[in-house]
Parts: sequence; structure tokens; C-alpha cells
Amino acid sequence: MFLGLPHQASRYYGTLLKSIANKIFIPAHPPIAYYVSALALYRFEYYVRRRFIDTKYRPFKYHLLGILRMQVAGVEMPVMMANKFEKYCQQLKDILNDEDKCLEAFEKATATLDTIIGTDYSRDRAKDVSLMASEESLLTSKPK
Repeated sequence: MFLGLPHQASRYYGTLLKSIANKIFIPAHPPIAYYVSALALYRFEYYVRRRFIDTKYRPFKYHLLGILRMQVAGVEMPVMMANKFEKYCQQLKDILNDEDKCLEAFEKATATLDTIIGTDYSRDRAKDVSLMASEESLLTSKPK
């Protein structure tokens, strides 16, 4: 959600873990970042199980978490150890804890993903490294 590597999260988990081992679970990181990430993933899975979100989005769940983050709190993310980062995460937490706003945010994120990928919901497309750049580009060019 915060590292910008959604394309590696499912297929290349071992590689991802090695590449980020020194970037996560650092004592100086605010715990809210890990809480928000876990809560967002929980909410996504809940909505898929309840059929509020179509299962075709499951391979793209980490992309959707990144899109949701950028749409709710902004594309420009403060450094994790900055005080501004906790405020950035608080915006996400507030949305994720409100059932109606959370579902609305996920619906907006899926609509954005639809715009980017068209009709290719394949697992291979979810692992495309260029997808993240397209997400950021689209969200940077859109007025909030």
C-alpha cells in the first residue's frame, strides 16, 4: 500500500520480501501505517466476500489499495518517519472505519482501475510493472 510495489506482492512474494526487508517494521515507523494497511486489506476482502466488489478485482487487490491510498490521502506521500505521515494515514483510517465512505472509496478505486486496464483482468496483467506508473500518472493528472 505504501511501498509502490503491488505488481510484486502476489507472484514474487519471496523477491519482494528480500527487497523490502530493510524498509519495513522499522521501530521509527508509526504503527498506524501497518494498521491502515491491514485494515484496508481486510475491508477489501470483506467486500469481495460480500459481493460488493467483483471477484475479478482480487488479483488487483494490492493495486486497489495503492489507488485508494492516493485517492483518499493524495499521490504525494510524506516520508514514513515524518509527522505528516501519521496525518496522511489518519485520513485513510477515518475513511476505512466509516462503512459507507469506505465502500464508496473502493468503488471509486475500482472505477479508476477499470479506466487503466480496460477489460484485461488477468493475473498476468496484475503483475505488470507498468501498471503502477499508469495509476500514478492518471491520479496525478486528475483533479482531486
